[in-house]
Amino acid sequence: MKSLRSVRVLPIVALLAASTAMTLGNPGQSSAAVSLAPLSAASLAPLPTVNLAPRPAAGPPPGAIIRGIAKNQWEYCVLLCPPMIEFAIDVPTAALRAPDVYSAALAETGSDGKAKGVALASVTGPASDGITEMFGKDILLVVPKVKNVLGVAAVEMMTVADIALSGGTPDQVGAAYDSGRTRLLEAVKTPMMLNPPDLRQPQTRAQYAAVNAVDIGWTVGYIVPELMLIGGAASADKAANVLATTGDPDQARNAGVESFNQVLTKVGDVVSGAIENRRVPEPATSAPPGNNAGAAR
Repeated sequence: MKSLRSVRVLPIVALLAASTAMTLGNPGQSSAAVSLAPLSAASLAPLPTVNLAPRPAAGPPPGAIIRGIAKNQWEYCVLLCPPMIEFAIDVPTAALRAPDVYSAALAETGSDGKAKGVALASVTGPASDGITEMFGKDILLVVPKVKNVLGVAAVEMMTVADIALSGGTPDQVGAAYDSGRTRLLEAVKTPMMLNPPDLRQPQTRAQYAAVNAVDIGWTVGYIVPELMLIGGAASADKAANVLATTGDPDQARNAGVESFNQVLTKVGDVVSGAIENRRVPEPATSAPPGNNAGAAR
């Protein structure tokens, strides 16, 4: 009998370098000098110096985030493609062999019910194994990293928007943008692991809401369907094995239904946990970031 196994803003280059050089030539040095009106003493005062030096802090080089995302896609495929290929081969092969399995089991047990159970289990077994491995790895390793990346992207984009809308200077907006790209690249480059550290750093209520939307949205729209598929395949396999053991269709059906009801209960607990464990902002974080938020970050 089988059992469940544990198993991507566009870079915007908004930094324009401008330099203006004014040279007051010596009239005695050029025959092409233009005659100007007499200058007053005040007009000869030194011109103010304008500091046009670029910001010392800079974000990742152009294309670094895109390259990191592409590398992640390859790693996801390396992780998930082998069990997908095995599933695509093993399950149809088992289905083709099921009639022979049934005949052999019938000859051995003399029970049509048990023989059907053995034949069914020969298909539901590899199906449950493949689905559990594929979606189990996805839920435990891929989804947490994707949630981190999406959450960091949302928080950092909102931080840049908050600073711009609150009257931040171009340098402050640019610094926040560079900082956000750096944090996003860090999230993209974080390796897949069980229970990874949460890299999202929301500061405002809106940012906390965005992080919670990512968490709950991915739980309901992604994790829950995959858990249902894992549980459904395992329940079908359990029913097939009970049928192979007892030869009683009613008992096998009841075993499968009971198993799937347990899956539904666990899925409900997962959704409830995502809602109950949503992140709540501290009182001091309810106001938008100030003009210095970019530098602080």
